[in-house]
Amino acid sequence: YEFYIEIEVGKQTYSIYMRHWYRYSSSLNLTHTCKRMLSEGNYDADMLVVGHNHTPAIEEFSSKGRMRLAIRPASYKIADAYSREMGYADKPCIMPAIILNPKDKSMQYFKDIYEASEYLKYLNKE
Repeated sequence: YEFYIEIEVGKQTYSIYMRHWYRYSSSLNLTHTCKRMLSEGNYDADMLVVGHNHTPAIEEFSSKGRMRLAIRPASYKIADAYSREMGYADKPCIMPAIILNPKDKSMQYFKDIYEASEYLKYLNKE
């Protein structure tokens, strides 16, 4: 399962390439699979998202002359018997939120929508 989407925010266009699973997963470098997906894939995306793994991770990295985001969104399952059986500890419930700037094509990432909301309140002085 995969999709590629472009989103227009103001005058900026952001691209997202997402797959449920991609090879090259690593328990030591959780975003490695996203980076390999970019280097080996058919899409040149700003954000690369790979699901399947229940451990959250977000990393900003530079590739092909611009900054990108590698995202592993994790799961809303706080107590995951399967991952515990495989030797992984319970994970925090994190679903990343990304604020896309309409002026300069920058992406600000947060661990969840609540942090992003507080940041937007701060920016708007509410």
